[in-house]
Amino acid sequence: MPCPCSVRMAIAFLIVLGNPLSGFLRGSEPTGDNRGIDIGRLKTHVATLASDSLEGRQAGSRGGKAASAYLVSELKKLELTPAGTSGQWFQEFGSDWRNVLALIPGADAQRSRELIVVGAHYDHVGYGNAGNSRGPFGYVHNGADDNASGTSALLEVARRLAARRSELKRSVLIAFWDAEESGLHGAAHWRAVPTLPEHRVLVVANLDMVGRLRQDRVRVMGWRSAPGLRETLCRANERSSLWLDFQQTVTADSDHWPFYSGRVPALSFDTDKHEDYHRPSDDAEKIEYEGVRRIGELALEFVAAVSNADSLPQFRNDCFSEQSAGYQPPNIPPIRPAPRVGFAWDPALADQGRLVVTTTTPGSPAVNAGFQAGDELLALGSWRGSSVDDLRTAICVAVNPVSFTLKRPERDEPIRGTLTLNGQPSRFGMTWKHDPAQPGTAIVWSVIAFSPADRAGLKAGDVLMRFHSRPIADEATLRGWLAEQPGPLQLEIERHGRRLEIVAPLYDQPIK
Repeated sequence: MPCPCSVRMAIAFLIVLGNPLSGFLRGSEPTGDNRGIDIGRLKTHVATLASDSLEGRQAGSRGGKAASAYLVSELKKLELTPAGTSGQWFQEFGSDWRNVLALIPGADAQRSRELIVVGAHYDHVGYGNAGNSRGPFGYVHNGADDNASGTSALLEVARRLAARRSELKRSVLIAFWDAEESGLHGAAHWRAVPTLPEHRVLVVANLDMVGRLRQDRVRVMGWRSAPGLRETLCRANERSSLWLDFQQTVTADSDHWPFYSGRVPALSFDTDKHEDYHRPSDDAEKIEYEGVRRIGELALEFVAAVSNADSLPQFRNDCFSEQSAGYQPPNIPPIRPAPRVGFAWDPALADQGRLVVTTTTPGSPAVNAGFQAGDELLALGSWRGSSVDDLRTAICVAVNPVSFTLKRPERDEPIRGTLTLNGQPSRFGMTWKHDPAQPGTAIVWSVIAFSPADRAGLKAGDVLMRFHSRPIADEATLRGWLAEQPGPLQLEIERHGRRLEIVAPLYDQPIK
């Protein structure tokens, strides 16, 4: 149990050395908006935690103690329940290290016994040394991104969850881990000596280095650790609309790892390393606060969703072996099928709306049907003289035999006939695979160029979540729907964590 005087001394340390913060904090006061993650509060938290006064927050140092005291002072404002050792805020361990822990009890009589953990490490590397710094040594490493950003986001997530506590069915443990930089000791110690029953933890979310959002991209590790986590993340991402970079590999580089390696479903969010990583230049003014706010909103909605889910899936042991094999399809362009007709046209005239044959392929359906250079194609299958792209799509979907109409320069009357195309028609034009980590969905594996799927905008790697508002039960069901459902097809897909609604015409009616 921590000595009360140590908390007072840490707070006094903040007050005495707090003057360097004042300039940065002006104009950054909390806005008072209780509806979401608040940028003003984020700026205050980061500026405090990443100030020179805290001397880099090295675990066990006076700056680290001051940081933990600040966290407790903020948690008390939220009227949360202390969840450390013997009902205190701290869990002391190791070399004078301490986790800061708070609980938001669930409102459901049965499910409140189950735990969702959302955490972030608050320590950094102090003045740096050869083992933990990219240099130069001997200067305060403020760690604004690593990890004042995640710590500040977690304080805001805690504030918003506290405001919604009556809506949360499962309990939520807010965990500020210490001694992460020296070997993930804080999270590992809690797992070894839990202050709450560890077997009740169902899902873990970790925020580490979320302060440098670039091109909306957030890395997500651990999403394969339980079935359906990716779809839950996608739903939670509705407001933030972040580009979720779903990683295949889970690395032991942050506090998700003690849980993940211990077979607890665990996610980790970060915005990747940068030139200031583990250097004295990782300062508060370089934080992209709107990005921290959006990532905080994502974490908030995800934690709320898993807290209130009717049931949560078990850990997938296969996720360990899948790291090397991978399930993400390659980022390939649409596949160009083999020619089905066998003729080429004048591109300049095509731009003017006239499709005039220039060459034919010997032995092709075009030659067998009597196509000649100089003929102007007026109709082929469902195509009726519209764009070249429409013609390519009509050829892709056409079922033999196919009617055509040509205009030959020396003839007044059009030439009409039928031909038999090479290859097989593609009614929609995609292949897919099923992924046990994403039940009720199908993963788009390849798309045929100019097919209805391509024209609708589908890409390899898209996750087909719903077909006409229905989940994908199995491969046979989806195959039947694609073969029989009249167009246009209504698809709900997920692409990098963003949900898209797609209406896909089938081009089986005349295209004019």
